[in-house]
Amino acid sequence: VLQSVLRKSSKSPELLTALAALRAEEGEYAQSVELFDRALNELPDYKPAWLGKAKVLFSMKHYLEAAAICTPLYLSDFTQFELSDLIADSYCH
Repeated sequence: VLQSVLRKSSKSPELLTALAALRAEEGEYAQSVELFDRALNELPDYKPAWLGKAKVLFSMKHYLEAAAICTPLYLSDFTQFELSDLIADSYCH
């Protein structure tokens, strides 16, 4: 269902991010990162896409790439609690 909506609104960062999260849950990490990147191409400051991408990269054991995303997010307006959740969630998957 989400994919059919996405075809109609293929540039919506919200929909791209939602689909990327679903792909990550299914273990389709490469496709998930691609969808997060598409969302970020449409809206470069869209923090849910950045955080989702970092979580997937962490799950893929691409720790340096994930850290490179998390550090600026942490220094902006994300709380330490949200980033701690990112790390804890990644360990649980």
